[in-house]
Amino acid sequence: MAGPKTEHRKDDSHSEIKTKMESSKETKRESLKTQSSKKLIKNANSESMRVRLLKQNSNKEVIETYNLKKNAHAVTRGPTAFHGRTINKLSHKERKGHLYSDKRSKKCGSVRVDEMIYGMKMAHVSCTDDTEDRLATPSPNCMAALELLVGGDDPATTARLPLSEILKERFDLNVDCFIDESGFFRGRPVDTQGFIASNEDTIVLSYRFTTTIKDWLANLNFTSSEWEPDFDEGLGHAGHCSCAVGWFTKLCHPQRAKPRAQTAYYNNFIYTIPMIKKHVLEPLMNPENKNAKPKKIYVVGFSLGAAISQIAYCYILEKLYDHLKDPSFRAVERLISVTAGCPRVGDKKFRDVMTKYIKTLNSAGLDRAVICRLVYNQDIVPHAPPNILTFRHLGELVYITKNGEHVMVNPDLSRLFSKFAEIKVILRTVFETKKQDLEEKRDEKNRSRMETTTTILTARIRMRPRRQQTLAFEIECENALEGIHDHMPFWYMIHLEKLREEQTKRTRW
Repeated sequence: MAGPKTEHRKDDSHSEIKTKMESSKETKRESLKTQSSKKLIKNANSESMRVRLLKQNSNKEVIETYNLKKNAHAVTRGPTAFHGRTINKLSHKERKGHLYSDKRSKKCGSVRVDEMIYGMKMAHVSCTDDTEDRLATPSPNCMAALELLVGGDDPATTARLPLSEILKERFDLNVDCFIDESGFFRGRPVDTQGFIASNEDTIVLSYRFTTTIKDWLANLNFTSSEWEPDFDEGLGHAGHCSCAVGWFTKLCHPQRAKPRAQTAYYNNFIYTIPMIKKHVLEPLMNPENKNAKPKKIYVVGFSLGAAISQIAYCYILEKLYDHLKDPSFRAVERLISVTAGCPRVGDKKFRDVMTKYIKTLNSAGLDRAVICRLVYNQDIVPHAPPNILTFRHLGELVYITKNGEHVMVNPDLSRLFSKFAEIKVILRTVFETKKQDLEEKRDEKNRSRMETTTTILTARIRMRPRRQQTLAFEIECENALEGIHDHMPFWYMIHLEKLREEQTKRTRW
């Protein structure tokens, strides 16, 4: 019996040696690849070639860090952001995300940079209106973003014009109605502003972002209500004790439970349903407009406005779904949701129902619906309400890394944000816990931020007549914690513009 055992041991030792040799060869091969790429960069003949090689190396690192797909043709829908799977357990076949590229964006149901930029501009321009006291006390970052999006020779003056004039002059849009619902109705804080505008080929529904204490009360609400928009429209709100209704069914008979939406966002949305019906749904369903040009429908928002806009988008998607899956229906070219810094708006069932609608359209080859959710670096608002409270994100996550170095679609962020680590991130940002750690890194972060801020503002905004405003924006950026700094709309817009420029250059190469 000793002979066979000895042979087995020898075989095991041989296999171990062979495995070690193979891993050693693989390590050397990777080392040689790294060295050769560094030599290529060092010996590059032109600056543009050097930049391209540096970008390629950076892309490789990001692909491994976020478990992105390497095959440009094998793109599949990824999990929602901040899910709990371990990054090391994902094989290459399981990798869902990818770096943004124009080639991939042509696929059915994909996000597109031009639509993201347009949606982001429409989301932020809702910060103003046609009233006399518009922009009475705007924050410096709000004005910087507004001046960036209006552009022109004198953006500071243009940004102060009434909203209807800005939309007409810069975007060829006519305002159909202004949304302005504010106060405490039936004991609930409601503060919803925005607008609906349109032209021959576009309809825009935009909700304003967080500006008042009532808005922040909405953000801090962690309850949910059953998704019954048709019934609740007549009631005027989500219902008395709506946060408690339906939980028995949800816990004991989950398959029979109704989808649930965050109560505060849902209540704010309900007050806008009549306007959505009149200015969005009815024109699209009107038989007299049968031969009209197909329209792109943008439902957009930033921060609190993003949450309300996602719920509004889901309402419109449900109402138009039977028509959208009919190839002969030509009134809608594409139904597009673009949000930035969006909180979670519904439970898992709510997400699954809406995802199923979009997947069904895509599987039929109908590129008619997409939800694009933008998140920049350490933006704190997408973490609310925390994922441990059963709320879920919707749609395609477009994640922008620090300083806009990379833009990824559906990356794996589980290494960065596990369930309870997310709570820690929120507490650190809101209550400034671990203050010493933050202060130690503050100088380095501020130096990087200010270099980026100064470069962008010098190139994009005329400095001399606006020196005081620019300084105020720089000071606001310098003093803000990273989670708040990265929530500023200016950074979303500037890095999306950067992405478009990079994609244009790449097509020329």
